[in-house]
Amino acid sequence: MSGPSRPRWAKVERRTGETAVSLSVSTADSGEVDVSTGVGFLDHLVGALAKWAGWCLQITVAGDACLTGPHHVAEDVGLALGEALRALLWGPGPVPAAESAPGVVRFGETLTPMDESLVLTALDISGRPLARLAGFGDLRVAGAGGEFCGQDWEAFCGGLALGGLLTLHQRVIDGRDAHHLLEAAAKGLGRALGRACAPIEGGATGSQGNSTKGRVRLEVTL
Repeated sequence: MSGPSRPRWAKVERRTGETAVSLSVSTADSGEVDVSTGVGFLDHLVGALAKWAGWCLQITVAGDACLTGPHHVAEDVGLALGEALRALLWGPGPVPAAESAPGVVRFGETLTPMDESLVLTALDISGRPLARLAGFGDLRVAGAGGEFCGQDWEAFCGGLALGGLLTLHQRVIDGRDAHHLLEAAAKGLGRALGRACAPIEGGATGSQGNSTKGRVRLEVTL
């Protein structure tokens, strides 16, 4: 899906035995960002991501963070946001494996400083879900809803990549303050997503999309 027919908003309701996520997002409109996950530092990070992506975003979550910590909430918020992006970028229905999103810039990369910290982010809206993060595992930040750690950020990014069919790489280049490093990661991811989701100048890219392989045509018979 590309050009004028691309939807402006996606709404996702995602429920499991661990969390209930309600999410609305527009990648075409900037404005209100309201994130309430029950995990204070995750709210901070996802809010920063949306702001720097230039999106409107509303998220509410009922989850088990008070019992098991932020991990399930972080992962499921990432999955829900990724699923919403997939619907906005490819449209409703299944997406053939390894088909890149049509009509958008597709690639985004940033090098984001925050005081002494520096984080590299690079992503491709490729249709090939993968998240590779380095340097976050030992980070810890105290906050409402439980201690948030680097592995929780990795869970969020893994869910986002899986739901949104993204190839995502993020790496700590320098820094020692956990808050600064994770915030730089969130802002950098937002900036990279904002660039990658932007429409290609001139509108639709035609039937070949924005890949050298062209659009994927798939028929499955059972």
